[in-house]
Amino acid sequence: MQNVRIFFIKRDRAKYISHLDMTRLFQRAVRRSGITMWYTEGFHPHLYMTFALPLALGTESNCESVDMRLIDDISFNEVKDRLNAVLPVGIEVIEVSEPVMKASVISSSMYLVRLYGVADKKTAMDAFLAQDEIMAIKKGKAGEKLVNIKNFVYGYEVNADGSDLCLWLKLASGNQNTLNPQLLIGVFSQQHNVSVEGAFLLRTKVLCENGEEFK
Repeated sequence: MQNVRIFFIKRDRAKYISHLDMTRLFQRAVRRSGITMWYTEGFHPHLYMTFALPLALGTESNCESVDMRLIDDISFNEVKDRLNAVLPVGIEVIEVSEPVMKASVISSSMYLVRLYGVADKKTAMDAFLAQDEIMAIKKGKAGEKLVNIKNFVYGYEVNADGSDLCLWLKLASGNQNTLNPQLLIGVFSQQHNVSVEGAFLLRTKVLCENGEEFK
């Protein structure tokens, strides 16, 4: 038995697959691939599967990962090929390897956000992100509370690209603190009465406390 970490991308229409459905999707993919993975024991055995950092609905990603336990004596490349043969469009395994780091060391994520048709709001966005406080209602396990989400913005860059506004954001991620970029954009839209007709959100990196990419 060997622990494996499966890195995959989630793009295009797959961004509308919820975390719960993503779990079911990988369960079906493993069965269809014929790969023998480890199942828990007991009255209700289920496939052992742990996602490092669940992705918000509507956001795409180049760096998702899920941990499983491999029983078959097959290469990582074969695991990758057999899963890709049965996964739906928009989900693609890009690497299979042994886990190097624990998910508990994840501290932040990098995002590319493109807001369509609001390039003229660059000055407003710069001022918005430069504030010491950005108050918002944040949902958590204990319910909703008003928090200063600026504390979860670790870095940013704002650029106009044609008619669009592009943001590079480094936001808190992990067990302790997590900021969904959709919440940040929503607060900006409310404060500046900006109607964002469409947005593209892409998680590009998952980072650890020491700044290294999660592996």
